[in-house]
Amino acid sequence: MNPDIQSLFDLLKEGLPLAREALKKIKDAKVSASAESLDTFVNDAMSQLVRISAVIDEKDQQIEKLRTELSRLRNWDAFVSEVEIKEIDNGKFAYALREPANEVESKLLYCATCFAEERKSILQMDESWADIYICFACKTELKTPSTHAKPTAQIRVRRTRWMDDYR
Repeated sequence: MNPDIQSLFDLLKEGLPLAREALKKIKDAKVSASAESLDTFVNDAMSQLVRISAVIDEKDQQIEKLRTELSRLRNWDAFVSEVEIKEIDNGKFAYALREPANEVESKLLYCATCFAEERKSILQMDESWADIYICFACKTELKTPSTHAKPTAQIRVRRTRWMDDYR
């Protein structure tokens, strides 16, 4: 065999494994690049899913708030049908149950101011003077006709301090 051909053949013989190794490295690089690309795609998809999940959670909370509000309005409508306005004294009004189920319910009076704002708030008798009803939600005071003597200044001061705890 011709020495030039022989040396060419030897070079090809040595170069073939190197070429195979180079092709393998190229293939591995392509696979690695594809894997990195796939990894980036998966990470982007996961980020979008997290954002979508947050939006869904927010919408679920809004739906729950709307359901709660709907329930409150339905309960309010039922409550409105059970009460009637009652004059406590000249021009002083409160709401009371139309058909109280027992003696305690017959004594309940609901604040007209709070009622106008669709809130139920029971008027409470002032501890220091029995002829004054107080709404602790809006601070309305209703003075009813008194059969007792007027309170002394000392009682008024004590009542004012007591009220400050709730304001």
